[in-house]
Amino acid sequence: MEKTREVFYNEKNRLMFPKVTIENVLHIKNNKGKPFYQKICFRGSLTLLFFFSEDQIKLLKEAQPKQFFLDGFFKTPKDFDQLISIFAFSASRQGAFAIAHCLVTGRSEDTYNIMFDEYVTLLDYYQCREIFNSTIITTDFEVALLNSVSTKFPQSKQSGCFFPLCAMPDAKSKVLWIIRSVFPKKILSAIDTNKLFMLYRTLKNSTSVQSDQAKL
Repeated sequence: MEKTREVFYNEKNRLMFPKVTIENVLHIKNNKGKPFYQKICFRGSLTLLFFFSEDQIKLLKEAQPKQFFLDGFFKTPKDFDQLISIFAFSASRQGAFAIAHCLVTGRSEDTYNIMFDEYVTLLDYYQCREIFNSTIITTDFEVALLNSVSTKFPQSKQSGCFFPLCAMPDAKSKVLWIIRSVFPKKILSAIDTNKLFMLYRTLKNSTSVQSDQAKL
């Protein structure tokens, strides 16, 4: 992510990240001086800008990663809601590396569906569409993103990143966030989440007591 921001801040591009516009985005290059912009899409009021270099595609093909991570960054240019970055983990490289970035003007499930469709089209162009088959895709617990990944990559397994949960100040916030993320709205409307949390806390305390008694 830091390297991506450096690209936008790069003086050679004559751009500052908060001032990126559709008019000048075509000229953005990476730190090696190679083209970084790939595609711009308009779908109604939605705008998507895709960024990655051919070097990243080459690395993606060579590494054949089995797990991908999606992360959102919210310090974006005017009129955009977030910069979504896709990272791949490679056992052979013993680490993760960025493979694509997308500036988007929305955060809905439809937004993510369109983003994935357009990204797969780009992968088709570079003849590596199958790279996401039978992989693990890790995201946070945003419902729209979870649903979109499940719809667009049905052969992949989904996993959740618990880092956002760790940043929450109290257990109740964490539990309620998971509940709201996992259960559909129709089910949530029939659930008293506060009572559900009380049940969770009771079970947790009961488990803790049994654990202490076992130690004795």
